[in-house]
Amino acid sequence: MASWPQSPQQNHPQSLLFAGRLFHGLTSKSKLSVALKSVNHSIHPGDIVIIFCLLFSDKILALVQTMINSTFRKLRKVEAKPYNLSRLKTLSEPLTRFGLLTTLIYSVSLLEIFLKGLSVFPPKLQISSLTSIILYALWSWQILCKYKRKLILNNFRGPKGQAMLYDRILDFLISTILAFFLMETVALKFGVQLKSLFAFGGLSTVVFGLACQGPVTQLVNGLILTLSDKIRPGDEVRFGDEKDKTAGIVISLDWFDLLLRGYDESMVRIPNSEIANKRIHNISRDVRSQVKTTFGIRYRDLNNVENLIDNIKSQIKSDCEKVIADGSRPFWVHWREFEADHVTVVVDVHFDIRPGTTQYYDMRQKVLSCIKIATAKTGVPFAMPARVSLPSDETNYLN
Repeated sequence: MASWPQSPQQNHPQSLLFAGRLFHGLTSKSKLSVALKSVNHSIHPGDIVIIFCLLFSDKILALVQTMINSTFRKLRKVEAKPYNLSRLKTLSEPLTRFGLLTTLIYSVSLLEIFLKGLSVFPPKLQISSLTSIILYALWSWQILCKYKRKLILNNFRGPKGQAMLYDRILDFLISTILAFFLMETVALKFGVQLKSLFAFGGLSTVVFGLACQGPVTQLVNGLILTLSDKIRPGDEVRFGDEKDKTAGIVISLDWFDLLLRGYDESMVRIPNSEIANKRIHNISRDVRSQVKTTFGIRYRDLNNVENLIDNIKSQIKSDCEKVIADGSRPFWVHWREFEADHVTVVVDVHFDIRPGTTQYYDMRQKVLSCIKIATAKTGVPFAMPARVSLPSDETNYLN
């Protein structure tokens, strides 16, 4: 009777490959029975309960907070806090992620036990152990970086940019330690020498250096931007001149690039090397703004222009609270030009309001309303655009 050909990997039980073994293991009743029994003996009800509690830690902690609030209400000692503002809420997110990682690792462990029962994996190979070390190390790194950043930003008394620089330096150190730890773990699990991972020489070193030239430049520019404190996440900025039209809200200032949300809600990533060579206008740090407009008055109302100017000034001072009228900034209402059909009046005033905000545009609208009210009080209407029309015979005469 013909039999299936034996896989070459079966002659090497320590091989890391399981190609050619899986089919024979699944079709063998004895091996399949051993694998299922191994999985069944490995599952403990207590493990399932712990994983369930971790996955639903948010609901459980919310229930605990409700019980605490009810107890405080009965004792009438401390005002009850909502769950979203409590300290238990801050624990729910890391615990839930820890539960997801534990579920994944537990599943990988059961799969490994099943495959070893099928004689697919060699007994000495510990995939689940390596997976747990890597995932838990990454989880610990994320938690450490998060609370480290919060601790620095809340307690550092120097410039904000300097605090962010320290935060990034610590991020780099923690990431470097984590990388060496993971590589050493892989070396111990698989027998790979760590020094072989860094055995670059000759041409490979040159290629590696050229490949890293661009990222290193962006990294250095990012550190300079952070240290100079020119921009921060949440700032409204404009890069280059007005023709460039690169403007918006800074969402994040990362190691290699900046994420900018445009006024049309488009998300744009700009390399730090490009930002370093451009003019930066941080609109969020402007504390004062300007409103400037012009309108025309007819020549027949020229005698009332002075009264109109006085009325506009008094109306703006009375209606606009944050107008700067102490002489430190221009507060100008002048008639400046004689045009063909009207006299041009210029209104140029400044306010203690950030430009580009809703409050600024409300104030701009109020200035226009003050001009309208002043013209109505003075009895001087706006000059409408005039067009000269000649009869056809006069047009021929002029030609």
